[in-house]
Amino acid sequence: MQFHVRYRTDFGQEVYLVGNCSALGNWDVMQGVRLTWNTGHIWEGSVELPAGMHIQYKYVVRNNDGSVVRWQEGANVSLELPGGPADALALDVEDSWNKSKQVKRILATGTPVRFNIRFKVEFGQSLLVVGSCAVLGNWNVDNSVRLNWQEGHIWEGS
Repeated sequence: MQFHVRYRTDFGQEVYLVGNCSALGNWDVMQGVRLTWNTGHIWEGSVELPAGMHIQYKYVVRNNDGSVVRWQEGANVSLELPGGPADALALDVEDSWNKSKQVKRILATGTPVRFNIRFKVEFGQSLLVVGSCAVLGNWNVDNSVRLNWQEGHIWEGS
């Protein structure tokens, strides 16, 4: 899996991906996945995760000495990985540091994807997933994937 997040750090700081499984450090910032800085202040990294797994993660900014500067704010980011053979799983996740403007692009090869996000909306509003492929409506909201509301402001769909 590929992870990307835009974040402007100070010189000597780095961004890490930390989460609820051993591949993401089991929430230990010293064991997280170190991301690589790219043009435009995009931090990128890859990690192998088992298909069918439910992960939660956040991004953390660390100084070179390992001290934590800042954790990504808000609730943990939650992602249900599709099941199926590992060689069929090719996911690319783009996040925004600011949760209120979070954008996730998940691409899978021949594998169903399940979306799960906690987000509070006003009564009568819906949450949709729209993207750059036909399955996600080709950026046309009328053809997007409508998520279903669950207790606790959880929205799910596939």
